[in-house]
Amino acid sequence: MRITKSVDLGAGRTVILHELRPKDVLKFLRSISQDLKNTDLFTLLTERLPQMLILLEGENIVPPAGETLEDLSLSECEQVWMVFREMHPLLFLMAGEMLKTALLANFQTGA
Repeated sequence: MRITKSVDLGAGRTVILHELRPKDVLKFLRSISQDLKNTDLFTLLTERLPQMLILLEGENIVPPAGETLEDLSLSECEQVWMVFREMHPLLFLMAGEMLKTALLANFQTGA
């Protein structure tokens, strides 16, 4: 069973986060794997990182009733992000290793 956590935003507003499944993570990794090999780090961080939002599509996150994620304030997004990170430590360990590998490859090739 997937882990589910609620993020209380106050005023009766709650965001529900569901634990990612392997297929969610694979979808994300496939979307950036070629970029990690062929793109300089600056471009990865400024243009490709938003692809991480793939992880929050569909049933993985349920915003407050009648709202979308775009309706949340930046501080509310930060609250949600912190809980999401706590739920998926292995994912962030993997992502960190991937970025470290890309940084080293870019440094070695002088890109």
